[in-house]
Amino acid sequence: MSKNNKIFRTVAASGFGTLFEWYDFLIYAVATSLVFNKLFFPTVDPSVGILLSMLTFGVGYVARPLGGVLFGHFGDRVGRKSILMTTMVLMGVSTFAIGLLPTYSSIGIWAPVSLVILRIIQGLSFGGEWAGASVLILEHSPKKYRGFFSSFVQIGYPLGFLLASGVFLVVTKLSGDQFLEWAWRIPFLLSLVLVFIGVLIRSKIQESPVFEELQKKKKISKFPLLSVFNKEKKSLFLGIGIKTSEIAWAYLPAVFFPLWAVNNLGVARSDVMYYVFIAMFVSVFAMPLTAYISDVVGRRKVFIVVSTAMALLSWPIWHALQTEYFYMGLLPALVGGSMMLSLLSSVLPEMFSAGTRYTGASMTNQIGAAIGGGVVPAVASYLILNNGTLGTVGLMMLLLSIITVVCVIYNKETNKISL
Repeated sequence: MSKNNKIFRTVAASGFGTLFEWYDFLIYAVATSLVFNKLFFPTVDPSVGILLSMLTFGVGYVARPLGGVLFGHFGDRVGRKSILMTTMVLMGVSTFAIGLLPTYSSIGIWAPVSLVILRIIQGLSFGGEWAGASVLILEHSPKKYRGFFSSFVQIGYPLGFLLASGVFLVVTKLSGDQFLEWAWRIPFLLSLVLVFIGVLIRSKIQESPVFEELQKKKKISKFPLLSVFNKEKKSLFLGIGIKTSEIAWAYLPAVFFPLWAVNNLGVARSDVMYYVFIAMFVSVFAMPLTAYISDVVGRRKVFIVVSTAMALLSWPIWHALQTEYFYMGLLPALVGGSMMLSLLSSVLPEMFSAGTRYTGASMTNQIGAAIGGGVVPAVASYLILNNGTLGTVGLMMLLLSIITVVCVIYNKETNKISL
C-alpha cells in the first residue's frame, strides 16, 4: 500500500470513529435538555431537574480522565489500533443501552442511577478514544502536514453534532407525546449500526509506525503514567490549561445556551439550533484550514491569536447571547472554539515523547475536559440560577481564556519536532 493510501485510510478510519464517538456523546447532550429532566427526574422542581440532568452530563467528563489513564496505559503498552477498537465498542454498547433504559415511572430511582452508570462508561470510552485516534493519524502523517491530517479527528465534533442534532430534529417532529414516550430512544439505538460500520473500517488500518519502532527497539514504557508525572509534568499542566477553555467554548454555547435560551428568551429551540447548525457547518471548513496554517507558520502562533481573540470577545459574546441578537454571540463562540479544537489533536500529542504519547495526550485532554466540560457547565448553571444573567458566565470565560493564552505562550513550538 502506498504512503498516500495508508494515510488517507488511517484518516478516514480514525475520523469516522471519532465522529461516531462524538455522535454518541452529543446525543446524550441533546437529550439532557430535551428528555432526561422530564423522564428521569420528574419528581423535582423543573429548574432542579435541569440542573440534575446537566450534572449527569458532567459525570461523563469526570470519568474521562480515568478512561484516559486506563486506555492510555494500554495504548502505550500494547498498541494504538487495538485500544481504538475497544473504545469504539464500549461507547456503542453503552449508548445503545441508554436507548433501552426504563424511565423513572417504571423503576423509580434505579432509572437515574442506571443512566449515570452508563454515562460513566461513555466517559471512560471517550477518555481513551480521542488520544488514540489523534496519535495514530499524527504518527502516520508526513511531518509538514501533521496538523492538517490530525485535524480530521476534531472534525468529528461538528459532524457528530450535526448528525446528532439532525436525528433528534427528525424525531422531535413526531406528533403528540410520541417523542417522550419512545421516539427519543431512536438516536441512541442507531449507535449500534454506527459501531458496526466503525469496527469494520478500523479493522483495516495498520498500527502506528512509531509504536512499531518502539517495539523493535524494546523501548516500550512499563509505566507510562509514572513517566509522564516524573519527566513531563510541565507538558501535562500546560496541556490542561490549554484544553480547559477550548472545551468550555465548545459546550457552553452548544449545549447549555440552547436550554437557557428556550426557558429565558422565549426562543424556539429550533431557532437556536438553526444557528448552531450554521456554526458547525462553517467549522467543518475552518478547522482543517486553521490546522493547515499551523503547519506553515507554527501551532503556537496560531493558537495565541485564536485564544487571545476568544478572551477579548468573551464578555461581548455572552452579553449578546442574552439578547434578541443572540446569534451574534453564538456564531463566533462556536466557530472560535472549533478553531482552537482543531489544533489540539496535533499540539497535545506533540508535547509528549513517543513512549508516553498516548497516556500524556489522554491525560491532558481528559483532565482539561473534566474541568471545562464537566465542572464549568455546573458552575455556569449555579451562577445563572443565582444571578439570572449570562454576564457572570462571560467573566468566567474571560478568566479561562486568559489561562489558555498564558499556557500557550509558555509552551514550546511543536510543529517541526521529530516524533
